[in-house]
Amino acid sequence: TSFTTIPGLTATVTVPSNSIVLISTDGGMQTNSALTNGYSSVDIAVFIDGTIQTNGAYQRIIAANTNGVTGVFAYWSESFATTLVTGSHTITVRAVYASGSSSTVGGLNTTVIQPELTVTIIKQ
Repeated sequence: TSFTTIPGLTATVTVPSNSIVLISTDGGMQTNSALTNGYSSVDIAVFIDGTIQTNGAYQRIIAANTNGVTGVFAYWSESFATTLVTGSHTITVRAVYASGSSSTVGGLNTTVIQPELTVTIIKQ
């Protein structure tokens, strides 16, 4: 499988010269396993202009069912600062299946796994 953009987590920004870009994202996923020992493992990453970022922009989250509880949730939270060349840049948050059962990543604003992406530009 390959990384897929999480719906609603795309931002295109214009970065002025001498700026720092702060990027943060959070959200959740739910395992679709109905087994009491089932789980889902998903990687969440931030991409800038189609390139995966590191150093605070890549996480693996695991939602593991426990005895008597299925459909367990797991949450991510990532933030980092970077400098980008002057101009337009597209930032996306993407997910990829890692192991276990399938899962639901992100959701509508009526769910507890709703994701968000915040991009802040600080002009120096």
